Amino acid sequence: MWGDPGRAWTPQQVVRLAVAGGPAGPLGRFHYSNTNYIILGMIAQTVTGEPIQELITTRILRPPHLYRTSFATVAAVPHPVVHGYGAGRSGTSRGNTIRRPPSRWPERLTA
Repeated sequence: MWGDPGRAWTPQQVVRLAVAGGPAGPLGRFHYSNTNYIILGMIAQTVTGEPIQELITTRILRPPHLYRTSFATVAAVPHPVVHGYGAGRSGTSRGNTIRRPPSRWPERLTA
């Protein structure tokens, strides 16, 4: 995925890629991955019949009045935006704000 940062992946493509790649390291060791969140979103959307964007907005973001927080569905980052930073390989700080959603969620999932 990192080799093609401009590509918008469907949830199904992300899961297929993760399964094809196998575990990310030796058994018994933890390596962070967003794949489980994508699978959870696919399950929630299938069970409720609602688009994931609507589920996140109505059930997670609106109850605590997070009106300036959103589930990105377009390539443009909404403004204003808080930029994220993380440690680079050399220990220096580097920007890691995502410029586009990593996944392209359809209105309805298909098999």
